[in-house]
Amino acid sequence: MPRSYIQHALIVTLSTLAVNVMATSETPQPALVEQRIEAMKELKTQMKLIADMVRGRTEFTALAIQQAATEIAAHAPEISGLFPEGSLHSPSNALPAIWEQKAKFDRLATDLETNAVRLANNAARQSQNDSKKDFRQIGRVCAACHKHFRQKQKDDGED
Repeated sequence: MPRSYIQHALIVTLSTLAVNVMATSETPQPALVEQRIEAMKELKTQMKLIADMVRGRTEFTALAIQQAATEIAAHAPEISGLFPEGSLHSPSNALPAIWEQKAKFDRLATDLETNAVRLANNAARQSQNDSKKDFRQIGRVCAACHKHFRQKQKDDGED
């Protein structure tokens, strides 16, 4: 192989590596914080939709609950990645405890996914009672995460 080809290949490889290192650096961009806020708002929207049905405020629609629970389950595995260490800058409500108790934080995200999948399955079977139980369990997971890993809010709104 000509020497220039090898040098070119090496430069391309090193450049690609440098871009990947920069893209995954531990210094999060404000866009990541905004992305996670939007993800949490989406989870809140899906939880409210389900809450209104299981509490009798709106008609219980198994398909709507199944879709909302599936959406929650799809977002759950992304949660840990949305909280890289050091991403506490405004407007974040994250607490340093996320990184101090990372295993617990990650376990709660896994529990959220597991319970949301269970809810989607029970809703698909039109099991209103099981759906209510599953929804309460998801609420407990969310509450545990917020209690330990999120700053309290004046209006207790979700961010």
